[in-house]
Amino acid sequence: MSNKTDTPPDFLSEIPKVSDQDSYELSPAQMGNWLMNTYLKNPGPFNSCILSTIPELHVGIFMEALETLIKRHEILLNTFTLEAGTPRVVTTL
Repeated sequence: MSNKTDTPPDFLSEIPKVSDQDSYELSPAQMGNWLMNTYLKNPGPFNSCILSTIPELHVGIFMEALETLIKRHEILLNTFTLEAGTPRVVTTL
């Protein structure tokens, strides 16, 4: 028996684009990240990868790939700021 339908579930619907702003409200995940980095003495990396398992890392090639990745994905250009005591997200393009 198949549960396949032609209509995707609601949670897969298109995310509407918001109007351009100087800053944006934090998502719940961003708020968690901001709280950890603001109030914990040593929060450590929120999302980390272990590069020590790579036997030979070509730093120049890695940095070029990382810079390309950041340029292609706006989310990686986000920083936090405070506006009237409220944390906000700013995207630097």
